[in-house]
Amino acid sequence: MRCRNRELGHGVTVCEVGHLAHAELDFRNVKVTGSWVSLGLRMIPTTEHGRGNGAAHDKVHALVQLLRNRSYEEIRQRMYDNPPGSAWWTACKTELDIRNSEQTASALLATSRVLERMQNSTEQLERLCETLSHANSEVIGLLEGMRSWGRRLEFAIYVVIGVAVVQMFQMAFQMLSKR
Repeated sequence: MRCRNRELGHGVTVCEVGHLAHAELDFRNVKVTGSWVSLGLRMIPTTEHGRGNGAAHDKVHALVQLLRNRSYEEIRQRMYDNPPGSAWWTACKTELDIRNSEQTASALLATSRVLERMQNSTEQLERLCETLSHANSEVIGLLEGMRSWGRRLEFAIYVVIGVAVVQMFQMAFQMLSKR
């Protein structure tokens, strides 16, 4: 089988197989890791075409090339207009499978990028929460220290008030004793 790379943009390249007209794509094994997308494609040969029919393969391949620049609607209409198993039907199905796989790859790439951004945001939020927790612990420590200083200040105020009251009584006794 021949393989041609088809560039999708954003660094995504899809390998097009020349005789995809006689195979179906199975997307059961799709993995997203970080910013990489891995598509596990299995090629399942269809039973309608034999391997020895090279002219039919070439015809389907040529029809797939003709369908490259056509719209989805036109390809679907051609597919529905032709009986299953015909060259046109197989070419339309192949082109739609290729386009769907390209869209799936692009969507998976975009999803993996969003996932990576979300992971980075989550890590940043976790760091901010740790910083906030540390700052809260420091504030709690300062408040506890202030509470103990507040108690000491309260005792000092009581002492000052007591001394002031004692001095007032002393002055009152001294004034009464002079009279």
